[in-house]
Amino acid sequence: MIKSLGLVAALLVATACGGGSSKKPDANTAPSEAGADASNCTSIAIGAQDLQDPGDGTYVLWGAPVTTDLGDGGTADLSFQFYSGIEPSLMGTFDLSMGNQNNYSTCAVCLVLGTTDSSGMPARSFFQTSGSVTLATDPVSGRQLTGSTSGVNLIEVTIDSSTFVSTPVAGGECLTLPDTTLSHNGAPNGYTCAAATYSDGTTCDCACGVLDADCFIEGAPVNGCPGQVCSANACANAVANDTCQTAVTLTVGTPVTGTTIGATSNYDSGLEGATCTTVSQPGGDVAYKVTLAAGTGYTFTLSNVDPTFDASISLVGPGAAAVCDADPIATCVAGADLGLEGDGETFSYTVPTGQGGTYYVIVDSFYPAPVEAGAFTVEVTSP
Repeated sequence: MIKSLGLVAALLVATACGGGSSKKPDANTAPSEAGADASNCTSIAIGAQDLQDPGDGTYVLWGAPVTTDLGDGGTADLSFQFYSGIEPSLMGTFDLSMGNQNNYSTCAVCLVLGTTDSSGMPARSFFQTSGSVTLATDPVSGRQLTGSTSGVNLIEVTIDSSTFVSTPVAGGECLTLPDTTLSHNGAPNGYTCAAATYSDGTTCDCACGVLDADCFIEGAPVNGCPGQVCSANACANAVANDTCQTAVTLTVGTPVTGTTIGATSNYDSGLEGATCTTVSQPGGDVAYKVTLAAGTGYTFTLSNVDPTFDASISLVGPGAAAVCDADPIATCVAGADLGLEGDGETFSYTVPTGQGGTYYVIVDSFYPAPVEAGAFTVEVTSP
């Protein structure tokens, strides 16, 4: 069983992709959590419910912002999490103080609240200790949140980032959630296309306000962009230099403007190596070719990067365009991906003796093609 933390993963571990998962431990490892005296708990209010994570068919997460100031300096969010394969059914009434529901490591019906400090870093976690949740439909298989909560209290806990065991904090705060009607479909609030098309496992529905989770499926057909691709959640014409076979020629000393808007992801595996960018490059990528002389030093630079684009640059070769097609790419000799959105990148490389010839400059991104793309200027110089 996979326990996925979705948006509340940041409360436990810092991850580059904003989420995390781990094997769910045996239920017998979960300590019992004492109930809370509601008279000593702080009553909280929540805002509009929204889908947080559509899951993978074994779990799903909804949530809502906590509008009550809990004093940690940042925001607070309450996550309604549901996991299949733990209880015989995810329909009916679940006592949150008993059985699998009394610890985060074993719960099938889980209420988790997380706060951040003024800098946006995780501050505190809270988990259910009493009350009940009634579900009229199976939220995982039915992709609908339909039901209610009653008498729910949450206590301050720590959550182990490996086992997901929640442990009450001695003297920690207690929170009371007013009885709440649970009602939401299987799409985020900002999704403007039909809710049933969101994360349906088949088609990337593009330009729907919120990025369709199906757009992360490699090779998924695109809906809403006839003859185009989905790039940064917008329809775009395909770029001409999407592969090394169609690479644009660079002249040393001459800057060239380009864009990854409309590019697909062709090159990733092999670009994350220590001699290259050092991190994964699943973004939409474009290619340039340049002739380099043996024994000569060159500087490769990306500048004028769009402020919403986290770009990378790498150098593959020497050889024909087929050197880019190896999986993984075995001839990435240098690269850089040190900056964030809007930052330039640069590296230097001296061509070894006997290694002159045609090289390929690949502009890519740590973020997948549906998420980020943008314009830039690329230039190769030599002293």
